[in-house]
Amino acid sequence: MSFVILVPVLNEMHSIVEFSKELLSSISEDDIIIFIDGGSKDGSKEFLISLTNEHQNLEILSSPKGQSRQVSRGVKRALELNKKFFIQIDANGRDNPKNIDKVKNLLLAGFDIVCGSRFIEDNKRETPFYRFFLIKFVHVPICNLRSKYKWSDTTQGFRGYSEKFIKNYDFVNKYWDKDGYDHLIDISMFACKDYKCMEFSAERRYFINKKSKFISKTLFTYAFRFFKKAIFGK
Repeated sequence: MSFVILVPVLNEMHSIVEFSKELLSSISEDDIIIFIDGGSKDGSKEFLISLTNEHQNLEILSSPKGQSRQVSRGVKRALELNKKFFIQIDANGRDNPKNIDKVKNLLLAGFDIVCGSRFIEDNKRETPFYRFFLIKFVHVPICNLRSKYKWSDTTQGFRGYSEKFIKNYDFVNKYWDKDGYDHLIDISMFACKDYKCMEFSAERRYFINKKSKFISKTLFTYAFRFFKKAIFGK
C-alpha cells in the first residue's frame, strides 16, 4: 500500500542516528520516509542528507520552524507522490517505530485519524510526573469536552491520517503558516465529529532524551493557543 512516514526534525542529533536505524528497520520497501527539517543547527540535516544518499526511499525537505508548518510541507510532497496514507512520528526517539504497523493496520481498517496513547497497556511509566499530571488531568479532559471521540492521550505526535482526512480537511493550506503544534490541538478537539478516530497503544520513551525542549516560550505559546481554541473554538 501507499504509505508515507513524515518526520519533523529540529536539532535532533542526540537521537536521530539511532532513531533512523529503528525507523528504517520498521518499514516496508514500498514506504517512503520524508524528513522535514525546521532549520537544525546541530548537524541533524547534514546527517539526514548523507542518509538519503544511501537509501532511495528517503527524502529531506527544508521548512520554516514549527511542527505544523513542517508536517504540512511533508503532506504536500506526499500528495505529489500520490500517497494514500500518512504517518507522523517525532524524530526525538520518544516514539518507538516498531508501532508503525499498528498505525498501518488501523488506517487500512478504515479509520481516518489514529493516535498513539501512553495510557493504554500502562505505557505511561517513562512519562515525567508533571507531564503525566498535565496530560491526564488538564489536556485530555479539556480536549474531550470538544471532541466527539473520547481520547485517553492528546499530546502525542505519533499519528496516522487517511487521504480522505488530509484532502477534505485541507490540511496543507490550513497549517502552512502555523508555527506551533496547532494541527495536534485541532485534530484532538475538533476533527472527530466528521472522521473516524481510534487510538493505539504506544509507549513514550523519555529516557531516550531527558532534556525537554517543551519549555519556556514554547510552553507558554502552546498553552495560550490551547486554551484559546478550547474556549473560542477554531
